[in-house]
Amino acid sequence: MTLTPLSGLPPELANQVVALTPEQIMQLLQLAQQTHKITSATTTSELFSTWLKTKQSEQTRRSYKLDIMYFAQWQQKTLPEFTHLDKTDLTALTIDDLTNYADCLRLLEEKGQVSRATRRRRLSSIKSFLKFASETGYIRENVARFVEIPNEKDTISPRILTEREVMKLIDAAEGRDRLILEILYYTGARVSEVATLTWQHIRVNEKGQGIVHIENGKGDKDRYVVIDLELLTDLLASRTTNKPNEPLFKNCYGNCLSDRYIREVVKQACVKAGINKPVSPHWLRHCHATHSQKRGAPHFLTQKTLGHATPIQTAKYSHVDPDQSSGLYLPR
Repeated sequence: MTLTPLSGLPPELANQVVALTPEQIMQLLQLAQQTHKITSATTTSELFSTWLKTKQSEQTRRSYKLDIMYFAQWQQKTLPEFTHLDKTDLTALTIDDLTNYADCLRLLEEKGQVSRATRRRRLSSIKSFLKFASETGYIRENVARFVEIPNEKDTISPRILTEREVMKLIDAAEGRDRLILEILYYTGARVSEVATLTWQHIRVNEKGQGIVHIENGKGDKDRYVVIDLELLTDLLASRTTNKPNEPLFKNCYGNCLSDRYIREVVKQACVKAGINKPVSPHWLRHCHATHSQKRGAPHFLTQKTLGHATPIQTAKYSHVDPDQSSGLYLPR
């Protein structure tokens, strides 16, 4: 008897395979299909907790928790207070479940109940969680890999102020509030990054330029941004303490300002400047990128300043002059 599929096996092994019963063959197939589990999690909630621990940013963990609980609520067809992660069996999820969820989010966006950004984030969150479940061996197949993330809408263009408008915005504020607006614009930092700045984050290099150490809060993506002499001088003139860990911008209690307060600073400056637009601190980050590019700042320098570069890109840009940043291309 000739067995073509087994012709590549040693005769002894081929004879053993032929002698297997159908039940034994099924057992071998099941063993072959099992994945190597590298997590001790036995429930969805345990796996979810493990997954969150791999995320260093508190904001990221908070967003993921909201998104995954929303998926569980949809999947269980329950109200939030009756939703439990362990009632969502990841091993039982199918492609149909994920495509139906994606369709649900699409319909919500079409009805104006969620934004495109929310739809993208919720899909990205569940895809990331199921990818983790698959890579750790908790589930055999990642059914979410077949679901595509919708393209991102152009929400940046409407949020770009002209250079003249930005100058009016900054001139409308005084003292500490003006410095906050200038730091937001000239460093391109996020509101959470500005809120946590302390005096130890401000340094002076050999050329007398100011260096702002911006801690991203997302791992090892901290960056150092150069500011010009005028802004550095104004910052140092506002200093009232020699303690390096004192907040750069503090409230009446001596603590760091809240994100909410800084948003209010921007809002009030808009009112005084007569800018009838819903400007937020992040608009100034968009303006930094757009204005510096228009004024000839190299693209890679803007990426470095804003912290957009991946580790690979950062390595390619390691030759960037440490005495430069895209903020130096902006108007004053």
